[in-house]
Amino acid sequence: MPLWFDLMMTGGAGGGAGGGTTFIIVGDSGKLATSTDGINWILQTSSFGTTNINDVNSKDGIAFACGDAGKARYSSNYTSWSSITTGTGVLNLQKTAVGTTNILIVGDSAAQSWATTPNGVWTFVNTFDNTQDEVFAAATNGTEVGLVRDTTLEPFLYYSDFTNSFSFVSIIPAKPVSVAYGNGIYVATIKKSSSSEIWTSTSLEGTFTRRVNDGTKYDIQNASFCGGVFLVWFTRSGGSKLYISADGITWAVGTAPTSANVKGNFAFGNGLYVGAFGNGTLYTSPNYTTWTARTSGFSSSSINGITFA
Repeated sequence: MPLWFDLMMTGGAGGGAGGGTTFIIVGDSGKLATSTDGINWILQTSSFGTTNINDVNSKDGIAFACGDAGKARYSSNYTSWSSITTGTGVLNLQKTAVGTTNILIVGDSAAQSWATTPNGVWTFVNTFDNTQDEVFAAATNGTEVGLVRDTTLEPFLYYSDFTNSFSFVSIIPAKPVSVAYGNGIYVATIKKSSSSEIWTSTSLEGTFTRRVNDGTKYDIQNASFCGGVFLVWFTRSGGSKLYISADGITWAVGTAPTSANVKGNFAFGNGLYVGAFGNGTLYTSPNYTTWTARTSGFSSSSINGITFA
């Protein structure tokens, strides 16, 4: 399943790890929008057509987006997007992870490995994996990457060092839903029959420890790390909850931007947290406590991913 890119970064436009200038959101029907302040958004031509865009990520000013029908794109100005040829047999590409020198794009069908030279030409390397699982989340510390993959039985967490096939992480409970990395720690959310939990570890190959045991089962969960804090989004038909932590160990319940039962992703840039949601809504906050609704331009189309590039 993983689609592998060996990326030789050569500078960039000053985003991602280099500081960032622009928020990017992507969603269903090929929608993509940008904003320099998180408040005013401009719809852009994504070159995905009407194909759903499932995720976006960035490094050193270069943004990467992936979507259905094996489509993947990259851009350094976020207005014109160049194609990455993903080969035959690649169906829906779902998540991206940015390593120290590598980009990983994963999907639900066979995928190939590709490499780029400094002039931006992508070339085929080899086939990396061929399992047909849905990918819920991806996170990396730069040298290892973790994926939450929905197998034929139930979701499990897997890890890789960016060069080998993915291995099963057996020390975390079954049914993880999301994973994030920041401040030297991995945060994974777990969905059980009657509760939702947050577990942490300093390594994907280490021991995970339960930090939060919420007595409510939340159907939709997502962990984000941005602006120096973890934001864990729990939601169900009866309401939503936002957990906040700087170290992944001590957690507090914050103010949820919305009560809508939809997926939520968060990014931080220019002193502002931005929450992007599956019903097309956007919210901003200077402190992840008081949230203000913004207009995304997506109408009710799902926002599937956000990054600050």
